[in-house]
Amino acid sequence: MLEPEERSLLFDALRPPPGYQLDTAVGTTYSLDLLALATVPVAFTLFDIRDREQEHGESPLALVEALRRSADRLALFCQEDRILVPQEYRPFFAYLEESIVPVRPPI
Repeated sequence: MLEPEERSLLFDALRPPPGYQLDTAVGTTYSLDLLALATVPVAFTLFDIRDREQEHGESPLALVEALRRSADRLALFCQEDRILVPQEYRPFFAYLEESIVPVRPPI
């Protein structure tokens, strides 16, 4: 859990300790920006690339492949009426659909 008084970049907070890799990630948020969610599987893919000291394959195709491979290991719970729908359709968002768990607060 992040300390309220401590500030860090999301990318740095997601980095696993040396020798570890992503198995499953679970998170919660009040509101959701799909583009922000898409950065999570991309970040883990970039960590893997850097850890293996390979050249960066950060082409659009490589990033979409990262979403496809990682999205089924993510679960993000968010308030169902607080999902920011992008103004422009992006096909790669379809890979994230199964990762999102919309919830309705009790009334």
